[in-house]
Amino acid sequence: MKKNDKEKWIDDVFDSVKGSERAKPSKDLFGKILNEIDVSDASIIPLFQLRMLAAAAIVLLVLNIAILRQNVQNNNSNSEEWLSEKVEESVISNYNIYAE
Repeated sequence: MKKNDKEKWIDDVFDSVKGSERAKPSKDLFGKILNEIDVSDASIIPLFQLRMLAAAAIVLLVLNIAILRQNVQNNNSNSEEWLSEKVEESVISNYNIYAE
C-alpha cells in the first residue's frame, strides 16, 4: 500500500464515523449494577470450623515431616550398609594376599 493509499484509507475510516452517535447505556443499567453488588452470596465460615481446619492442616504437616525424616534416615543407613558391603567385597576379592 502506498503512503497516499494508506492516508486515504485512514481518512475514509474517520469520515465513516463522523455521523454516528455516541453509545449510551440504558437508563436502568446503574441500578442493575448496584443491585448485583448488594446481593452477595458470601458464606461465612464459623470460627470453630476454621480452627478445626487449621488443626487438621497442622497435623498433616507434622505427619509429612515425620515421614520425610524417617525416609531420609532409612536411605542414609541403607546407603551406608550398601557402601560397607561393597567395600568388604572389593577388599576380599581384590586383596586376597594369603590365598591357598
